[in-house]
Amino acid sequence: MTEVDKAMLDLKVQKRRLADYQRKVEAAAAAAADKARQLVAARSRDRALVELRRKKYMVRYPAVAIDCTLSAGVPSCPHSRTVRRAAAYS
Repeated sequence: MTEVDKAMLDLKVQKRRLADYQRKVEAAAAAAADKARQLVAARSRDRALVELRRKKYMVRYPAVAIDCTLSAGVPSCPHSRTVRRAAAYS
């Protein structure tokens, strides 16, 4: 395997990973939008707005949003308010 072949393989792997990551972001954003629709139907407008803000954040900052989404709201997510507040008081 030559260096050129290795470089081409690395680019293909990187492209595949990027596409997978983009699909995860799009799926998470779609799930947030669906949840917002359900909350509007259930007459919970405030929570629906929170979900729409979450969706907007996921689209704008996909790297951070996906990490937090995959942790499913676990307080260990470094971007959660709980962890930031606890760090501020310690």
